[in-house]
Amino acid sequence: METKMGDFAATAAVRSPGSPSSVPGLFSVPLIPMGTVLAGRYEVLQVLGQGGMGAVYKVRDRELDRFVALKTIRPELAGDPDMLARFKQELILARQVAHRNIVRLFDISEDAGLKFITMEYVEGEDYRTRLRREGKLDPEESVKIIRQICMALEAAHHEGVIHRDLKPQNIMQDKSGRVVVMDFGLARALETRGMTQTGALVGTMEYMSPEQAMGEQVDRRSDIYAAGLIFYELLTGKMPYAAESALASLMKRSQHRAIPAAELDRGVPRNLSAIVSHCIEPNKEKRYQTAAEILADLEAYKPTSMTMTSMVVPRRTHAAPAYKWIAIALVALFLAGGGFAGWRYYSSSAVVAHAPVSVLVADFENHTGDPVFDGTLEPVFNTALRREVRQRL
Repeated sequence: METKMGDFAATAAVRSPGSPSSVPGLFSVPLIPMGTVLAGRYEVLQVLGQGGMGAVYKVRDRELDRFVALKTIRPELAGDPDMLARFKQELILARQVAHRNIVRLFDISEDAGLKFITMEYVEGEDYRTRLRREGKLDPEESVKIIRQICMALEAAHHEGVIHRDLKPQNIMQDKSGRVVVMDFGLARALETRGMTQTGALVGTMEYMSPEQAMGEQVDRRSDIYAAGLIFYELLTGKMPYAAESALASLMKRSQHRAIPAAELDRGVPRNLSAIVSHCIEPNKEKRYQTAAEILADLEAYKPTSMTMTSMVVPRRTHAAPAYKWIAIALVALFLAGGGFAGWRYYSSSAVVAHAPVSVLVADFENHTGDPVFDGTLEPVFNTALRREVRQRL
């Protein structure tokens, strides 16, 4: 027999937190029985997860004959007119973001006093589940994942939508390998007076930025910080600020820089480690300012090629100076080596007199994004060329 929402609503208030139809420890919110049809349209098939807003279900949309995800809104949130109005505004804003790496939001509906959101159903698993199973991922796959997350951030931030609660649980991968970020715009709707500072509802302490924990204005750089923590965890299998409690970890990240990922795990390439460190700078002014900046440095990362591009480290990171001079030294060695090879070749051949040849050394254009290379390559090249000419004469 089909269960309607009205039948469930009549008995929901008397269910205990420990009963099979409730979510343990989640504000005594009961689960909706399987087979229940909401709004005469959505047939509840499976519980997918539980969170601060309520529970998430896999349902079948009978009108369109498709599977969708349905997220309930806790009664104490939905019952506040100001909260509900703000929630609707954020939902409308989030719906404007159309991107393949962001879950699509469909609508907000109500049945027998229960308000819920419908959204795209993604068949796959979240990265918290995967990290628990595999421990960590290899650098190349981690880059692919973070690149898709950053593309989602860039699209959302362009529309003025900040996530505020980015974490592995909110990021899924479907069967095709597509990475999808969930709950954009919803975290802000949960902000109420006094809740921002504790982090009880807005954000998860393990992935909070320092400014978010201090109750300061949150912007896109807080999402960038959370993305950096996730990147660190993907590469090393660990969080950078280990502590006895989430609160103690939060205090540490507000006061100290993290140990670079490459020092914690030698299998992490140093240029990727530098990108991560740049994401999780405690001072938001010293972080990447946009997700596009991260994408640019990820594009420069080439794991199979020891080119100048692959040696470039992110701008403004505290670890940059050592790598800058290493890169310059490599250029000098490369050019000097080329001159030596040319000398070996020409010294073994008969010298044939010929008319003078003019050589124009054009300006080198610096595409690394780092001003330290400005004006450095041309002098080194000219010096090597003059040395070659003198040796041949």
